[in-house]
Amino acid sequence: MSITALTVVTKPPMLPVTLKETKRHLRITHSAEDAHISDLIKAATSWAERETRRRLISQVVTFAMDRFPRRGEFVFAWGHNFENFAFNTTDNFGRTFDRRARDRQICLPGGVVTAVEKIDYIDETGTPQVLSGPTSTAPGTDFQEDLTDDEGAFLMSPDDAQWPGTDLGVMNAVVVEYTVGYAANSDGVPEDIKSAIKFRVGDLFNVRSTTDGKAGGIGTTASMLLEQHRIQIF
Repeated sequence: MSITALTVVTKPPMLPVTLKETKRHLRITHSAEDAHISDLIKAATSWAERETRRRLISQVVTFAMDRFPRRGEFVFAWGHNFENFAFNTTDNFGRTFDRRARDRQICLPGGVVTAVEKIDYIDETGTPQVLSGPTSTAPGTDFQEDLTDDEGAFLMSPDDAQWPGTDLGVMNAVVVEYTVGYAANSDGVPEDIKSAIKFRVGDLFNVRSTTDGKAGGIGTTASMLLEQHRIQIF
């Protein structure tokens, strides 16, 4: 079964750190390089999200899979960077981690999930259908959700039932839409992640070329600040 990477539906309204606080960190008082620093903040934010495998500011995303997991399967995300996530299914048997032991479970990647809006799917007759759960708008009872883990949410079918059947001739027949990120503004992002972004901006600002002899040590402090927030690959 193939599963696509995350697609952003609603972009975050802001970045985790502002131009003003980043310039204060860099001890820059002039505005001549504001545009360049703003670009570096975007680059550093993308880097921090890849390193932690998280989305930082709340945004609506989707990912698609060809079908729902069957009995004995668990859908999870794996990969070495967030934007190039690969997805796969695995048998439940022999799993080390308890959170993977629930049968037919779907793991939603990206960190803190605050709402699962809906699950669209194409049923076995080729007809579009919609499932809604506890935090959907409006709330429904078609699936269960566990949003308590800050490394990702988990979806289960209700009452230990099988997920609905899908049209096996349709790729990406199941699309899950959900809201992921610490908060709608930067206040909810952990301070050490914001510091890591500012340190990364400082590294990029000071290293204007990979031939200047400094590139080898870039990002050491920034990477260390992110360590406790990295979502591990199991």
